[in-house]
Amino acid sequence: MERAELIEKQIKLSPCKSPKRFIQTGLIYPSDAELELIDDTIKTKDRCQMTYSLIKSYGLLNRLHIHRVDLCPANAMSLAHSPHYLLALQKSKDEKFDEEFGLAYDCPPRNDLLERASLIAGTSLTAARLLIEKKRKIVLNWCGGWHHAFEKKATGFCYINDIVIAIKTLQTFSKKILYIDLDLHHGDAVETYFKNSEVLTISVHHYAVGFFPGTGGPNDTDKATFAVNIPLPEQVGDVDWVSLTKYSLKKAFSVYNPDFVVCQAGGDALFNDPHKSLRITQQGYLDIIQYLISTSCPLLILGGGGYNVPATAKLWTRITALCSYIKIPDELPDEDEFYLEYFPDTSLKESTTSETAKKVCVEDYAAITKHIDEVFENITRFYKEKSPLKRLAKPAFRAKRRKLCFENE
Repeated sequence: MERAELIEKQIKLSPCKSPKRFIQTGLIYPSDAELELIDDTIKTKDRCQMTYSLIKSYGLLNRLHIHRVDLCPANAMSLAHSPHYLLALQKSKDEKFDEEFGLAYDCPPRNDLLERASLIAGTSLTAARLLIEKKRKIVLNWCGGWHHAFEKKATGFCYINDIVIAIKTLQTFSKKILYIDLDLHHGDAVETYFKNSEVLTISVHHYAVGFFPGTGGPNDTDKATFAVNIPLPEQVGDVDWVSLTKYSLKKAFSVYNPDFVVCQAGGDALFNDPHKSLRITQQGYLDIIQYLISTSCPLLILGGGGYNVPATAKLWTRITALCSYIKIPDELPDEDEFYLEYFPDTSLKESTTSETAKKVCVEDYAAITKHIDEVFENITRFYKEKSPLKRLAKPAFRAKRRKLCFENE
């Protein structure tokens, strides 16, 4: 990485200065008590705590700007949710189901649920503000990424749509925001929120009949102008996953040219996730993140799914190291608080052989690229029609005058 090499040279030439002086990457870092509360709320055992502990154990905090979190105020939460839904969160009590607002089963009712949701939303709101204020070029928030929560309903383990709150905050600065969703599941709620806006949403996900949330398939009839969906069958690996994602991203940067990028890097597409639906490796994720970094566009990276907790913590730590422009050892630090949780595999890097992954069939691959091309053709047409700076027809006398001038020469 040329950028990483340049930063290392700068640090060596200026040993008296902190490495943070040369790195514009921030990390949203809640307190220990807040991390424990977030883990308890989203039902992913110790995942946030394990991730931040591993980041700390590798010494990455010395190369990152650390930012604490404020609770998301009510007016900011209303950017994504209706007053009635927020009131339902406020009134929620343990074991008191409210199916009208989705507070049941995968999103069970909880005491202090509004405060918990406010904390999660606050992590992404803080990150968005750092980008707007140009204090950081990249911001990492492994507590965010809850892409299934709708305006009036909790679903898919998601009580609050922090992504929508972050994007709508970024919209105060620019309408052109790219949202890329790498989670195993379709980013349905985010796509729905911005269906009639100029926010470009790209979701690469597993799709099958009966697989949650059941949207984002090849035959969706109600497609938004600015929405790209890359539905993949079971067992697809890095080759097609990376290829199709980069194909859409390259189109996005050449045609759409965003001012901000928000990336949801849910780890449930990993080959060793309990879902076992896709066969993506850490390197597949890193290839996409590296491409986003190379564009130099302000970038917000969020967490999301990931239910093999140790594997997800390793993935997000490697992404953090990539954004810190540093190489870290493969052997996990044995002083880490959760070191024993990683046994028997105490290496950071995890990979599966290419033989275990399948490729998208030629017809489906062609259909997906055709869909991507059509979306960006529509976007090009949209901006041409919208632009007030259309060329006016030149008056005939000007053309005649120019012709006479040339004749005189």
